[in-house]
Amino acid sequence: MQVPGFHALRHRLIEQGLPKRDADDPRLALIVGVISHLKQVGDNGPPEAMSSETRDDKAPVSPLRFRQLLEARDDDELFQRVRRVLPLARGISLEKLCEDLFGWNDSIRKGWVYRYRWPQSSNNKSN
Repeated sequence: MQVPGFHALRHRLIEQGLPKRDADDPRLALIVGVISHLKQVGDNGPPEAMSSETRDDKAPVSPLRFRQLLEARDDDELFQRVRRVLPLARGISLEKLCEDLFGWNDSIRKGWVYRYRWPQSSNNKSN
């Protein structure tokens, strides 16, 4: 939040119709920081992009790493963990990612758990 570019973007978003209360929310800085690391966008929701099937049946973001992301205790930890998995995610929707991070709560976290494509190995069947 201490970078002039963030404030320029924030003012531009307000001019575009973002309510000031949302522009003043610290999560906006989290989102701007996260998306600055996004290299490729697509149509997949975040959990789907993190678990899309590949030829070797391995998720781009491992179940362990996905669990760690979900266990983030605060916005700083959430930022670090999402930033680290973004390069691995395939075709993530920028809009859905921003929407989920801005409203991050237990309900969104639970939705991610159900939408992630958990591997069908014997290690994960009991979870």
